[in-house]
Amino acid sequence: VAVKLVFLQQPTTTARFHVVAPAITVAVADQYGNTVTTNTSTITLAIHSGPGDGSIFGTRSVAAVNGVATFNNIFFFIAGSYTIDATSGLLTLATSNSFLIQ
Repeated sequence: VAVKLVFLQQPTTTARFHVVAPAITVAVADQYGNTVTTNTSTITLAIHSGPGDGSIFGTRSVAAVNGVATFNNIFFFIAGSYTIDATSGLLTLATSNSFLIQ
């Protein structure tokens, strides 16, 4: 049963205006952290912390395929240290590790 979201591929240090690579991936997981491969929930990324005028760009809402959402065109304009949240309905959200946009 799906209960939470988990970052499989965390965001990495990236230059401003460049797509974060490798692509950020978020899984829909059960209580034990196992990916729920039948889940197709839409997962949305949003800024958790970062520069006051920082925003996230690209496709921020993606439907999971086999329980995993892949965000392959996320980028940032403002340099700084960020964390991002992944959310989907009533599932427990996931917050990424801190990463830099340079």
